Amino acid sequence: MTPVTRRALLGRAGAAAGLVAIAACAPSAVSSPAPPAGSSPAPSTTPALSVGPTFDRLPRWRGFDITEQAPYQTKPLPFDVWDFDFMAEHGFDFARLAVDFRRWTPAPGAFSEAGIAEVDRGIALARDRKIHASLDLHVAPGHFGYLRPSIRTLWEDGAAGDEARRQFADVWRRLARRYNTIPSSELSFGITNEPPNDVTPAQYLRAAEPTIAAIRAEDPARLIIADGTNFGRLPVT
Repeated sequence: MTPVTRRALLGRAGAAAGLVAIAACAPSAVSSPAPPAGSSPAPSTTPALSVGPTFDRLPRWRGFDITEQAPYQTKPLPFDVWDFDFMAEHGFDFARLAVDFRRWTPAPGAFSEAGIAEVDRGIALARDRKIHASLDLHVAPGHFGYLRPSIRTLWEDGAAGDEARRQFADVWRRLARRYNTIPSSELSFGITNEPPNDVTPAQYLRAAEPTIAAIRAEDPARLIIADGTNFGRLPVT
């Protein structure tokens, strides 16, 4: 059997996905009947392409995670230009950048320009290719699901939980300020990855609401994606 490299395999998968997407989006061959003479045509029900994404109207993005900066990388890697070129070539338009706040937050309240530089670069690589970047905290203050036992302070009661939530909001406040000139059509925020299944709606909202308020104070129009509970399966209202 001839060995297949990772990139060759991804290339074949991308080509197949592109064909499926094209087939799924192809217009029907059945045309609508013409309106009676003298009548006005029916208004279009297709949203205008110029309308940006909103919380109640998201595009049908197609893409996947980019994980070089994810917490399960023992040493963070630079984003690979090939990944973004591949996505653009095969019609993908969404990249979720899995990131770890500790890369640019060496201590509570501190900020490292060197640590955030690769995140800046990843967002730029996506934007240059008209790929929407979604910045997603896979590790947040008090939330680290990849350790055993996991860190869960963000969802807990007491002074430690309050401090984790304060730091959580501060991390996102700084990111919102940094990227507030990039439109939501090109960048969204995913506040935390897959909260565990035993986090209650009240616990989730206690962490999410002040964080969203902190983002809105710096960037009122930012599109924010909140996974909800049960590893992102259950929306919280």
